[in-house]
Amino acid sequence: KDAFGFGLKAIAKNLEKHGLTNTTWEDGPTDGLGAMVGAWHCDRISRKDKIDMIDTEIMKGIRKYNIIDCKAMWDLINYLREKHTDKALAS
Repeated sequence: KDAFGFGLKAIAKNLEKHGLTNTTWEDGPTDGLGAMVGAWHCDRISRKDKIDMIDTEIMKGIRKYNIIDCKAMWDLINYLREKHTDKALAS
């Protein structure tokens, strides 16, 4: 209900809104495409400055974004398994 898209963020935010999962997806600075472009940019910075990519501030934000992404997918899969499988529907 109220999810007007098929993307993970739209679905996950609405599952949480209706109390069906517990992943809180904060509004971040980017989306998946932005994270990929940011990672490319961090690669250039890390090569130029001879540092690890994770030591760039942008990459730390991308990492946080991806952790939430994975947790939301985990919650979605668990919700579907618990509520919408043959076993769940039989009980």
